[in-house]
Formats: sequence, structure tokens, C-alpha cells
Amino acid sequence: MKRKGYLVLFLLFIAFVRNSECLLETQVIPGELNSTITLTVNKSLEYIIDYYNGNHSIKVANPLRVYVESNSSLNSAPIIVVVRQKQVVLSWELPLIVNGNSQKQALEYRKTEQTLCYAGQKGEVNYKQLYYANSRNQTETVPIQPPYVSISTLSDTNITATVKLGVEEIFYILPNKFHSVTVSPSTPRFYYYGFPQDISKVDNYDMVTVRVHSDSDVCMVVSIQNYSCPVLDLNDDVTFKGIWQTVSREGGLTVGREYFQNGFFIVFVVKGDDYDCSNNEASATDRVKQIEFGVIPTMSYHEYSWAFINTLGCIGLFYMVFGISLFMCNRKCYVPRTMDYINSAEIASPASVQGKMDQKYRYML
Repeated sequence: MKRKGYLVLFLLFIAFVRNSECLLETQVIPGELNSTITLTVNKSLEYIIDYYNGNHSIKVANPLRVYVESNSSLNSAPIIVVVRQKQVVLSWELPLIVNGNSQKQALEYRKTEQTLCYAGQKGEVNYKQLYYANSRNQTETVPIQPPYVSISTLSDTNITATVKLGVEEIFYILPNKFHSVTVSPSTPRFYYYGFPQDISKVDNYDMVTVRVHSDSDVCMVVSIQNYSCPVLDLNDDVTFKGIWQTVSREGGLTVGREYFQNGFFIVFVVKGDDYDCSNNEASATDRVKQIEFGVIPTMSYHEYSWAFINTLGCIGLFYMVFGISLFMCNRKCYVPRTMDYINSAEIASPASVQGKMDQKYRYML
């Protein structure tokens, strides 16, 4: 009986050791804005970075942006990044796999960046109010609830990752101002444009054109999305919302206020290859793209109508003046044809004409 008891205890000990190896330990560590944190994770250890850190909110002028990088991440056991906000949850894998339409092998990225969206959330940021403050050259900050960032993996070996939570440098786009940014498949970006509030100003147009220029042939998608979260800024879902256009070097989208009363997001996502832009299967592996973009006010529908009517009026007035002038000129310059009769006495006979010619000939001699 004692031997059986020892055997049972030994089996229970082995089972406990095996189960203890599979237990997942979660460590919660504090985080600070604009500080880089280096973590080592495996299948038994995950981290949750608490940027809340006892503060109910942090004050920022622009949205937050999460930076995650891991050069040792594996395809077989990737790092799972989860960003939990008040009403939105974002998640992605590292390395990030980007598939193209023509490439036989997908691209892998071990450095990712994501901008967090707070638009339209109850009690959160009102981008439209901040946009009006920026349009008046006023720097205004608003309190937002910090996110929680979770880093985990199922890898048997240790994997090192670095995490940083920063603030976007540029986010509110004003009319007639161009900005230069760098984007890639793993680092998409989006910005906010709100139609000016003061209708007495010259720059308050009901229709604008988003213009994009680049010296690179790398294909990307420019998307105009509604003022709401979440923002679709990945290759797999960027075309599922709003209006979009593929761009290589030059692009433009016309947007009207009637469709986006509260403004809109301008989203830039680089494609995994250039097939959608040029039908070229041989695409560059370096997918980093430098772009310049801006929002240019254009004429509204009513202004187009007035311009069309004025053009027709000018053309009609020209033809009217031309017709009247031609009619008056023809009337003044018209001379009726008359026939004059010659007296028979004035008609010279052939003999007299011959005599005059003989006299002229003798004179010449």
C-alpha cells in the first residue's frame, strides 16, 4: 500500500511539474509616454503595459501612435500585439505578413506602427473642435484615457520586443498646406481634415481635392474614410470603407462637404506589390514610399453651375455682337450696281484707231 501511495504521489508530482511549465504568467508593468520599453516574452510569460499608471487621463494635442519592433520574432510563433482602448481594440502580429497580388512570396515586416483613433467615442476626443483650434493657430490639448498594450507569444524560446507609445507630430490638415511623410506596408498613416467652420472666410469651400505626389513608383492606396472609428488602415481592409484610389506618382480625390459633414480621414497604405497600379509583376522589394500631400479647396457645385452659365452667356453675347456688327457693316458697305450707256459718237472707228497707232510709231522712230 505504501508503494502504491508513493507511486500516486510521484505521478501527481510529475503532472504538477508539467502543468507548471504550461502556466502563463502575466506581468503588468507601468508605461510612460514617449519612453521605449524592452520586453522578453515566451509562451509562459506575457506583459501588459499599463499607460494608465494611476492617471485617469493624459492630455495630448494629437492622437497617440504605437511603435512595436522585434527582430527575433518567428513566423511559426509570432508576437501578438493587442492595444485596448476605451471602446476600440486593435491587434496585429509581428512579423507582419503582407501579401501581394502577384508576388509568390509574401513580405515580412518586424517593425510596425499604428495610430490610435478616438473619433466619435463618447467622452473622448472631438477632432473637429481641435481642427478649428489648429486653423486659428491655437494649440489645444484634450484629456484622453491611455490604452493598455499587451505583448504575448506562444514561442518556446525567448523573444525580445521593444514598445513605445508616442504622439503624432502632424494630424490636422489645413487647406493649401502640403506635408511630406513616409509610409510603408507596416507603417500606415491617417490624418484628419475638417471643413472650416466660418463661412465668411475665403477658404470655406464645400468641395476640396486631396492631392498626392511622389517620386517613387511604389503602389499605394489613398482612402477617404468617414469621421468614425475604427479606421481601416491595413492592406486587407483599407478598401472596405469610404472611397479610395491607387496611386503611384500622382493622385487626387475630390471630396464634398455634403458627404462628410464632420470631416474625414485621409488614409495612406502602401501595397505589397505594384500590380494594382501598373499590372507589373516585377515589383520593388523596398516598399518605403515618400509622399507629399495636401488639401486644395475647389469650386462647389453651385460655383461650377455659375461658371457654366457665365461661359454660355459670354459666348452668346459674343455671337450677338458679332452678328449685329456684321449686319451693320454689310448694310453700310453695300453699293447697288448701275449700268452706264455710251453714246455712239464716242465710239472710235477702226480707221481712226489705226491712224493714231501709226503716228505713235513714227514718233518713236
